[in-house]
Amino acid sequence: MKVKVRTVSGQTIEIDDVNPDGTVADLKASVATHESVTPDLVRLIFSGRELGNDELLSAAGLHNDSTIHMVIRQRPAAPTGPNAPPDSPGGSASFVAVPVIDQTNVDIMLATLSPQSYATLQLARSIKMFAVIDCIFLLLFALTFPYFIIGVVLPIAGYIGATYFRVSGLYLYDIYIIGNMVLRAYLNSIPGSSVWFIILNSLGIVLETFILFLTQKLIFSIKSLSTEEVTQLRRIEQNR
Repeated sequence: MKVKVRTVSGQTIEIDDVNPDGTVADLKASVATHESVTPDLVRLIFSGRELGNDELLSAAGLHNDSTIHMVIRQRPAAPTGPNAPPDSPGGSASFVAVPVIDQTNVDIMLATLSPQSYATLQLARSIKMFAVIDCIFLLLFALTFPYFIIGVVLPIAGYIGATYFRVSGLYLYDIYIIGNMVLRAYLNSIPGSSVWFIILNSLGIVLETFILFLTQKLIFSIKSLSTEEVTQLRRIEQNR
């Protein structure tokens, strides 16, 4: 089968004749040969996680024309001078394996996102911010009008939808936004409303329209991504 390998710089290379029953170590060896590096410097990321050397490619979910992401580790600078260990120049340079921590994985996943995935991630984070603000306002209103507490469910659904990239939660948040716009329009139509009240409410309608636009754009973006890309975005948000 053929596997596409995307580098951090955005270049895509194709590795042909990959054995689907082979291991990740075999694929690393092929990539290392193509890139003229040693296999122990190659890291392969697929579906938002680093692949282990002993994993089977089929078990990892790779298939023909799958796209994986590659990061090349850097060798540490070897000490020089009279205190240099025997295996440093002039001996042979040694490679020190550094444990990978969660934040490193997140940074790697961010670096390997496609432009569309990155734009979707930024949209989702904006929606999460607006959903939190709506929750705060509803909780404040609930101090005077307790029934407002019921409405908190919808922004929370929007927050969850933006965190896990689930359109069902975003559709529920849309219902809240549209309901809020209708309520503001109704309050503006009540006779005797002050000019400032109407102006502030009208500005609120404009803001809600903008948030609704962003939410719909996020829904469209999520639907246009592949399952692998959505999984990668979920891993990034869950490891923040």
